[in-house]
Amino acid sequence: MKFIMYIFLLLLIVSCKPEQKGPVIQVVGNASAAPAQTPPSDMMETSVLLSRFWVFEHWVETEMPTGNTQKGRWYRFYENGTYDGGHWEDHNDHGTWFLKKGEQHTELYVDSEINDLLDAKWEVQAISGSQTEMSWVKTRDFGDQQSALCKLNGMLSIPTKAQFGIQ
Repeated sequence: MKFIMYIFLLLLIVSCKPEQKGPVIQVVGNASAAPAQTPPSDMMETSVLLSRFWVFEHWVETEMPTGNTQKGRWYRFYENGTYDGGHWEDHNDHGTWFLKKGEQHTELYVDSEINDLLDAKWEVQAISGSQTEMSWVKTRDFGDQQSALCKLNGMLSIPTKAQFGIQ
């Protein structure tokens, strides 16, 4: 009888798996991100980035124009130096980020833990007076090595296609 109890207990332990929370994101290749760094608190761009979801409204690739297929892509930056990202309602990226002063513009680096093609160096070109819109330029230094000119809107939640008039 004890033997049957031990087998039952063993099966119970082996069959129990921890509950997964949140979306399951598939890692592509050998992607990894640098350790998170606390963003600089003395840079105005830090507080602006932390304030909202940053959603691409316009994305113009300079070498291989593909239309505006990146519209609806978004980032959400956190104080611990990590970020989440996605496209419309899909959450499909996360990693680390940091800022540094460049020669002419503040440089924003995103390092995806999911797909190295999503790694990017952005130049923050402009921030609106209301701090709800930004213009970024993607350099060819990292990731897919494509440059792009982008306009982003700050939103309080993950964007939906309906909010942008897309069905």
